[in-house]
Amino acid sequence: MIEQGTPEWHQLRLGKVTASRIADIMRKTKSGVSATRSRYMGELIAERMTGNPTEGFKSSEMQRGNDVESEARDFYAICTAE
Repeated sequence: MIEQGTPEWHQLRLGKVTASRIADIMRKTKSGVSATRSRYMGELIAERMTGNPTEGFKSSEMQRGNDVESEARDFYAICTAE
């Protein structure tokens, strides 16, 4: 299994629709495809063509979640152990 956040993990995700961006795919306007959907499609195409990931936004809260994820996982395991 590949660990989330590693370079290998990012490489596997290149050019693929991910769950966190599914709302961008589903978004439509009365006249058809939304600008957000078109922009995301362009990002995915660029990733496939260049082999480089698109830089995404990461808030301080998101970074903190990444930083304490392993402790949270361990705490959950302890709390739910039978």
